[in-house]
Amino acid sequence: MNLTELNARIRSFLRLKEYKDQIKAHSQVVETIVHPGQPLAADQLDIVRNSILLVEDSEKDIRLIQAHLQNENYDISLARSGEETLSAVQGSHIDLILLDILLPGMNGFDVCRRLKESDQTRDIQIVAVTCLQDLESKLKGLELGVDEFLVKPINEQELRVRIRALLKKKVYLDKLHVNYESAIQYAITDQRTGLFNHGYFEHILGLEIKRSLRQAHPVSLLMIDIDNFKQFNDTLGHLAGDKILHELGRLIRTNIREEDLGARYGGEEFVIILPYTPLEGAAHSAERLRDRIYQNCLPPGLSGSCGKLTVSIGVACCPTDAQNAEDLVKNADAALYIAKQQGKNRVCCYAQ
Repeated sequence: MNLTELNARIRSFLRLKEYKDQIKAHSQVVETIVHPGQPLAADQLDIVRNSILLVEDSEKDIRLIQAHLQNENYDISLARSGEETLSAVQGSHIDLILLDILLPGMNGFDVCRRLKESDQTRDIQIVAVTCLQDLESKLKGLELGVDEFLVKPINEQELRVRIRALLKKKVYLDKLHVNYESAIQYAITDQRTGLFNHGYFEHILGLEIKRSLRQAHPVSLLMIDIDNFKQFNDTLGHLAGDKILHELGRLIRTNIREEDLGARYGGEEFVIILPYTPLEGAAHSAERLRDRIYQNCLPPGLSGSCGKLTVSIGVACCPTDAQNAEDLVKNADAALYIAKQQGKNRVCCYAQ
């Protein structure tokens, strides 16, 4: 074995060890903070049937590789060109690609470069399969991110060993992503309502206002407060109050645009950021949401116990009403206070 190839294999095994260590550390954090006492969903990745894409234009080699892997627990699909390969990985879960370097049209090196440049496909393990044995081709493949090389005619035992090692590496990568995304989601979500939390709201509002001032487009803010929420808690109990908060969170999520951001501000207060929305449009959205909450908010079993649940909403807009996050929140809250004074269950816009 060439020294360069040996060093590449050593680096591959060291990365595998790093993935194992990262998984252990991340799992401890997620189990302790995110899902205390519960097994991680990512653990199930160990038993998922692996998916392999065989990229080969030779019928003889296709039959040979399929015969080598026929007793393995893999889902094997087939592509016969580089272009077909790139199409096959879009929207599909592929763990490993057996990639022939010499293909009609786009060659294997170009395919590898495209896959490793994309965030969606860079973790797919790639085994370059070629009849070329020259060092230059292997070095080029290593530079592009090829994870392993196999030279035709392929040895059955070597093929199986290489695939198993790379699939184990892919499992660790998938676990890292699952744990990371789970921890991030937990960190920015209010667990009681399913909306974003106060900290994430403040961060996004600051970004939206900067973009609003830079690009000269409006961004509006709705400040929402549940009317007489203490009465519901005192009469029905805090568990019922939690159900109401959860249902209100669901209604907010399902009645705002994809580009809007709904968050729990604290207690029974909620906020919604509406990018690219002037005050008039925000007031219209607020009125529609207020009516939807009035018609639907109480969960089954609570309706009629304390009357209708209503909300008051204050609306303010940047840059007309404020030019920083603190003033926009303050002015929307001032408009909310006026809505409360005027009888509740209504929308009021900030008036300078």
